[in-house]
Amino acid sequence: MKGQGHLVEARLSPFLYIFIIFSILAIFVLIAAGLIMRYLKSMRLSKKWIEKQKSQETTFQNVRNLSREAELTKAERSFLWNLCHKFHAPNIAYLYRNTKEIDELFLKEYNFLREENAGEEKISLLFETRYKLEKLHYKKLQLKSTRGLRPGTEFSYKDVRSRIWTMELIENNELSLKLLMPKGMVESGCIPEKLSRVSLSFTLQNKLTYKIITRVIRYEQNNNLDNILVVTVSDIVHLMAKRKSKRIETKTGCFFSAVKVDEVNGKKQFNVLKKKYPGFLQDISSSGCKVLCPIPIKKDQFAQFYIKIEDAPEFEATGRIVVTTKAQDEKNYVLHIEFVKISLEAKNHINTIVFGYNKKEDSVHT
Repeated sequence: MKGQGHLVEARLSPFLYIFIIFSILAIFVLIAAGLIMRYLKSMRLSKKWIEKQKSQETTFQNVRNLSREAELTKAERSFLWNLCHKFHAPNIAYLYRNTKEIDELFLKEYNFLREENAGEEKISLLFETRYKLEKLHYKKLQLKSTRGLRPGTEFSYKDVRSRIWTMELIENNELSLKLLMPKGMVESGCIPEKLSRVSLSFTLQNKLTYKIITRVIRYEQNNNLDNILVVTVSDIVHLMAKRKSKRIETKTGCFFSAVKVDEVNGKKQFNVLKKKYPGFLQDISSSGCKVLCPIPIKKDQFAQFYIKIEDAPEFEATGRIVVTTKAQDEKNYVLHIEFVKISLEAKNHINTIVFGYNKKEDSVHT
């Protein structure tokens, strides 16, 4: 029996050795694969590799991947591919992050389409594609904390009477934000209580708007007796929904008329009344605008707006009042308007100004 045991062990030994050898080889292969993957990853993160990728001409796969990220429609994806192919654009996966270079590319096509009288639909498709790429770029630059905000950043606070007050950041330290309050805010009696939680919003230079929930620490005055609101810093910053269209601030007079809405066969008919009222345009996009006026037009009412901005021809647009707030001067009202009826030509004129294509010159066409 003892001899048989040694015989079995002798037979098993080669298989055991083979198993051990293969196990060791497998471990070495896994270690080698891990080292190779790490090396390839480091190569992809190297400046030299990235610069090489940037300089390569855009492929259809580059466009397809970016279109998926930016949620482009088929028409927009096709437009982007034709644009990149036409001008031999460098890798669009990197190019769209460079505002100057991507605008130069789109401006070439914009000028070409205008010169060829290609039609308003193609111009509109250009702006829609450009804005989606811009939103994707800014989304990846999303702010994580208020700690890096610079003095001069404007914060908005909506009080219990729905008035919006604009405050300026004058100091940002590790523990608090100091906000310069506008005249009349303290006197309004609608300021948040000490130690209470408060919702504030602010917009950066890239036009992204953020919302924070912070807490009032105290109120104080500076040497000029200006009122200052001191609130806690916040590491919880929420990106607010990006607007349908890119907008630009402006200071332009405008006029508007009341609109009577009738329903005929289930469809709304807008009948514009003759009398015109003056207003002051504060910002505008191809999908809406903000107007300061002395008339408290209620939410969901309609008005016809007559607008002329910069070198664009005057246009008309029917708008629905989305929100009405009282201005800080207590005399006027701020109307937030959504356009419900506006020509495609007018939209394109607005976008031309919003994107600054009316001020840029580019004579390169290939």
